[in-house]
Amino acid sequence: MKLSGFYWLQEDLDTTVPGEQESAAFASLYLQQHGMRLGWLPWYGAGEKANGNRLGFDFSALQPNHYGDDSTTIERVEEIADLAYANEAGVKVELDQRIVDAPRYRQAFYNYLITGVKKQFMNQSLLAYYQDVYVIYDLYHSEVSAAKQMYTDLYKFATGKFIPPQGNFSGRVVDRQGKGIAGVTLTDKAGNAVTTDTEGQFAMNDLYATENSFVIEKQGLPSKSIVVSIHDKQTMYRDIILENSGEPTVTESRSLVDFESDIKSGTNNGDHVKRATVTDATYVLQGEKSLKIDFRAYPNSWIAAYIDSDYDGFERELPEESYPAFALKDWSEYDAVSYAVYNASSKPQEIREVYMYEYDWGKTYARNIMFPPGQWTVITKSIQELKQAGINTENIIRFALMRNRQTEDAMFYLDDLKLLKYEANRPAPEYKIMLPSKLETMDVGALWSPVVIDKNEALQKKVNAVFASSDSSIVEVSSDGKLHAIKPGTVVIRAQVGSVEAESVVIEVAPWFYNQITGNETPLSINYGFENPVLHNPLPGGTQYVLKNGSNLKIAHKYNNNNDMWIVFDHAGANKLYGMKEWRLSPNVDKDADPDLTRPSTMLWPDISDWIGPYIVGANDNGNGKGQDFTGGNHNYDGGENSSTTGRTVQYNVWVDGKQLQDGTAIDGSKVKIEVVNRIQGFNTKEQDGRGREILQETVTYEIESGKVQVHTEIMPLEEITLYRYYGLQSVNGAWNQEVRYYAGETEVGRSGSGVYSDSGTKAQHPDVDKYWLSSGIQDGSQHQLLVTLNRNYGLGKLQYLADDQPIVFTQEYGKSYFLQVFNKSVVLDQGEKVGWQGTYQFFSTPAQERTIRLLSQYANGYAVPTEDAIYHWEVIGDAVEKISESSNSVTMKGVKTGTAAVNVTMTYNGKSETFRSTVQVGDSGIVDTTELQRLYEEVSLLLQHTGSEFIQDKWQLGEMTIEVMRRLKSEGYTRANVDEAVRKVKDEIAIFKKSTQR
Repeated sequence: MKLSGFYWLQEDLDTTVPGEQESAAFASLYLQQHGMRLGWLPWYGAGEKANGNRLGFDFSALQPNHYGDDSTTIERVEEIADLAYANEAGVKVELDQRIVDAPRYRQAFYNYLITGVKKQFMNQSLLAYYQDVYVIYDLYHSEVSAAKQMYTDLYKFATGKFIPPQGNFSGRVVDRQGKGIAGVTLTDKAGNAVTTDTEGQFAMNDLYATENSFVIEKQGLPSKSIVVSIHDKQTMYRDIILENSGEPTVTESRSLVDFESDIKSGTNNGDHVKRATVTDATYVLQGEKSLKIDFRAYPNSWIAAYIDSDYDGFERELPEESYPAFALKDWSEYDAVSYAVYNASSKPQEIREVYMYEYDWGKTYARNIMFPPGQWTVITKSIQELKQAGINTENIIRFALMRNRQTEDAMFYLDDLKLLKYEANRPAPEYKIMLPSKLETMDVGALWSPVVIDKNEALQKKVNAVFASSDSSIVEVSSDGKLHAIKPGTVVIRAQVGSVEAESVVIEVAPWFYNQITGNETPLSINYGFENPVLHNPLPGGTQYVLKNGSNLKIAHKYNNNNDMWIVFDHAGANKLYGMKEWRLSPNVDKDADPDLTRPSTMLWPDISDWIGPYIVGANDNGNGKGQDFTGGNHNYDGGENSSTTGRTVQYNVWVDGKQLQDGTAIDGSKVKIEVVNRIQGFNTKEQDGRGREILQETVTYEIESGKVQVHTEIMPLEEITLYRYYGLQSVNGAWNQEVRYYAGETEVGRSGSGVYSDSGTKAQHPDVDKYWLSSGIQDGSQHQLLVTLNRNYGLGKLQYLADDQPIVFTQEYGKSYFLQVFNKSVVLDQGEKVGWQGTYQFFSTPAQERTIRLLSQYANGYAVPTEDAIYHWEVIGDAVEKISESSNSVTMKGVKTGTAAVNVTMTYNGKSETFRSTVQVGDSGIVDTTELQRLYEEVSLLLQHTGSEFIQDKWQLGEMTIEVMRRLKSEGYTRANVDEAVRKVKDEIAIFKKSTQR
């Protein structure tokens, strides 16, 4: 294996940021000079994704981001494939372990492969792959035949030999009475078309096994668009009702935009989309004005004209233009949206209409419409069809007309955009088979009762239907319409409603076959000894290392078995005040912190918001004319990206063990002291030009000892002021984002998830609250912990300025927690009259105290049994653990004493019950020495390197086993028991390998 280059980690490139584009080009040139290349993998939303070559990258592979976005279809992959082809870029294929047990992700994976054949990027493009970490390995080793098939298909794709799965679509186009309509054309997205025969029948064969879109058309009848999911080696059936119900009677017409006033339209490219209102009667359908849209040729990408609502979240920085044109965003009570377009060209022209319901191009409905030349065409779109397409019609924020990579100019006129209500007219039925499970897989022996509904009927009541199976030896249909799974296989289930056939469904019969429970093969390890942070000192102590370069200050301490933590101080936030800026983790398995503070590290949490709170404070001489809002902290003049500051750091100093720190050298010390002096403006003295009057001075003193950060803040008015609201001690909960608990002394008074609003109760209810504790989920066998404590016996911490009906601590859903020190009891302070508060942050890590045991049950096809279709009964045996909670197929517990416990779960599914057993080993949470294990890893690496490239079974086994050991430690944690077991296994495999190579 040879290192041939690097890739640019950032997935977007902002050309408006000074130096960013130049940095990429310089890095590429530098690598070229060393015989290497630089690549780029921009995400779907990157504005410059198509311009990798122009930006200086040697190659780029565009991300469709279809795999992780449930709102997208195969069309997203096709769109990116076209864009990549037009710009000589590659495509990124995305997958992870979910392709085995979840149908949606399996189909998304095949959508990449299918599109690779359709759009030819399988063989004619650079390809990049995202596979999480182990998915290809797991597919290869899986016992599930479908997983092995996906591995084979991925291999064939990578070698250019993949043949996509295909199926067929057959049915009739009929009127409401079920009579066939001849001469109707069905056209798919690729332009393939068939026409119905005299009985209205059609058949389209060899379609790719994915979602396929069709347009159904006949002169004199309204067209219709449908989407059908095609399955491998199966024929899907459906009758399509097409009817002309006559011109509907309009009972209400609500104009959205009539273009009579000076309403502006927006665009993403003002150079290629010119807009203006005109009065020429030829180009006006109603009133006296219409909107002229002049699309210039633009083969590079799409361009569009926007008719926007008054939604205030639109981007308004060039080249993006957005102007409010209508206010009514809730279209759900109307029957249709209508508009008229005049094609001023001499030939038919295609436009894509787009309806956006969230500010995300993935949250839209779009379709292409061909407009005949030299005439007005009125387009009416059913609101019901938008709803059926998954569009939130209660929040339509943008209507757009778009052209995509067109090589010629075209001019259009838009008029009379309105909403319509019709006299009650029941839409034609659209029948759908509903199964009792969200997963279309049956266990052998299962008995299901399907129903048929009309999707267009408001209450979607069950209708009478007759069911049939394509293979009764696999699924048998009883006389009362029940489905009985007989043996493994795949069938198509059809349903007839009178003279109309419903859309068929595919059911796979696969036995409930695979069951895996955590802790079954080897005991699951849990640690005890840390339950209440008030009762236990969580910090490991030890030597700190400190490095200062300019304003950047790193303070390192031993954090857990695997990492040091670096608490980084620097200027941060909207006001660039000096304070805590980043928390970074640097790998270190030794017992003590590593003095090298230039080695690699990863971001645990960055500068997002303020930790030392802002103020609502005013100068008493200035009144309240500007309205109360926050100043200082992370709050600038008006929240804008380039807004003026409301606070500044006057000076700061750093001492280590009493000696002032100098730049450039890492030194050790037990205590680091930082004193920061800030000046803060008031809400009624700040100015937009940044020259607001400073009315208070805050001196923030930090004392840091091994992850314990003590804070003392002194507030001194520079004139007479009133402090209306003040938090002071607060936290940004991003890395500590699973749970928050509130304490009064040693007593827990409440807990909640940290991503929702919660509080400690009012001051009247719990007057002694003095701390809150934040925890992360389990990561690499550990949990990140943050304990925040306010000294309730000092200064503002006595809470004499906090009203009794207010909480002492609260957490907001956007991920911050706050002590509330001043609210509803204002503080009036004279010039020089000082107040302050004291508090503590404690950053630490614990081995996972709570573990979740999960039962994974799969069918033979790999899909997970839906938990809502089964019944679970959990039983914990032994007093070493305590059950915290249970939820269907999982139970969460914590270790309370050393020892062993058993956990049993009985799962009842399809009338059968099975019991599965897990074992839990509870041990202590002391720091584990991994020195011997690291030495063994190095020995394995040397053995593998020095035995050449020839395949040897024992060499393969040594590598496989070592990977498995590392994976288990990563998932279950570096406990003493786990590390000892890992050492034993690696030693045994090394001995076997050495013996085999000495023969």
